[in-house]
Amino acid sequence: MKVANSLRSLKQRHRDCRVVRRKGRVYVINKTQRRFKARQAEAGHLPVSGRPRIEGRLRKEAALFLRAKAALRRCRGPWSPARSYAIRAE
Repeated sequence: MKVANSLRSLKQRHRDCRVVRRKGRVYVINKTQRRFKARQAEAGHLPVSGRPRIEGRLRKEAALFLRAKAALRRCRGPWSPARSYAIRAE
C-alpha cells in the first residue's frame, strides 16, 4: 500500500480505483486489481526531508552536534564527546 500526501494521481492509475473514507482516513481501493491501493498520509507525519524536524533550543544543539561530528569525520579521528567540546570552543 502506498502512502501519499495527495491521492489525486493515485486514483487515476486504474479505471476501477475508488476513493473511500474509513475510520477517518482516506483510501484508494481497487477490487479488480488489488495492487492499486493507497492511503492518504496524515498532516505533519511525513517530513519533507529524511531527517525529522527538531524545534527550538534542541535544533541549535543538534546543529552543533552535527557540525562537530562532520568536523571529526573530516579529520578521520574517532569520535568522542571530549573532542566535540574542543571543536565547539573554536
